[in-house]
Amino acid sequence: MISFWNEVAKQYPNIQWQMPMPAMPIEALVSPLPPGMPMLAGPMLMAGGQARRLWLSSQDESLLIQVQPDRFFHNWRSRGEEYPHYEQLGPLFWKYYELFIKFVSDTGIGPLQPLQVEVSYINWILDLRATDFLRTAEPAPLDSSIGELEDQIWMGKYFVREDNRPVGRLSVECSPGFRPAPPKSGAGIQFGLTFRGPTHGRSSVDDLKVLVDIGRRTVVEAFGALITKNANDVWGRVT
Repeated sequence: MISFWNEVAKQYPNIQWQMPMPAMPIEALVSPLPPGMPMLAGPMLMAGGQARRLWLSSQDESLLIQVQPDRFFHNWRSRGEEYPHYEQLGPLFWKYYELFIKFVSDTGIGPLQPLQVEVSYINWILDLRATDFLRTAEPAPLDSSIGELEDQIWMGKYFVREDNRPVGRLSVECSPGFRPAPPKSGAGIQFGLTFRGPTHGRSSVDDLKVLVDIGRRTVVEAFGALITKNANDVWGRVT
């Protein structure tokens, strides 16, 4: 798998091995959510006798390709610059995903059989409390002797349909945390929205693009619905 790095080293010169992320369940497109779901499976990429995650980053480390037995990710991470938006990042994902498909085919590793797509938007928030920016985080009133709510963790799942057919599930998570290193170091809140949709065997790039576009639209619409007017005013967001 190191040889894949040779294909992208000019744009992603930094290489590391990381421990793999845990297996992710395939979303069951029934509601309510059943207690058990099948798990992703895939060929193992080996380094030093263990399955690993290949981590390739751009010179400024804002762009990141991650490859492990059951995942291919392309991420953007803030390094102080403005978020470039999906219109720029989407084409980058497809460029390197199609390059990876060609690589595994040419080397005999493939063919790939995508099982699920994922679209995530993760925010690190320093300037507001959860109750200030998240509509669903309204605290329940308690006796005044207890004091104000200090922190909270909020999680929710939403069943997603397109043209009245089930296509995936949106997960929303909001929790306090601490970042020791810049940028945006210190105590804050991680607020993430993630769409996951199973492919049901439809693995062509065109089919996957349709599902990814649904996921992106779901995340954008959910963000707008979940954020308070106060947060929009503070962030200067136009709705």
